[in-house]
Amino acid sequence: MVNTSNKQQILKLAVEITTDDCNENQVLIDCWIDVFTNVVGKVEIPYVSQVAVRPISEMPGPKNPFPKRKRGNRLLTEMALAIGEDGFEEEPILQRLMMGICRDTNYKIRLDGAIWFKRYF
Repeated sequence: MVNTSNKQQILKLAVEITTDDCNENQVLIDCWIDVFTNVVGKVEIPYVSQVAVRPISEMPGPKNPFPKRKRGNRLLTEMALAIGEDGFEEEPILQRLMMGICRDTNYKIRLDGAIWFKRYF
């Protein structure tokens, strides 16, 4: 059993690695996204808000390159799935970010939103 402090450290490390623009090793990023997916739902929502929401919320912005936007969408959708309704109530920016993905002008970005809704419901 992993204690709370270690879960928080793992989450912080996963966010740092997956949001780093200098890291071009896609296999490493994919593995750390899997770690992020597994740990984000096991950490308290206030800590997730403190560590993960801000860096991830900047990634899907339209001014970023497409690969970074897709990675941000993946992190955002996994976080939204893991924290669910309680997370949307405690951190309303997540709901706005998910709706932003669904309204994006790029159909490949909107597709991420549709897939998220399919998995969510």
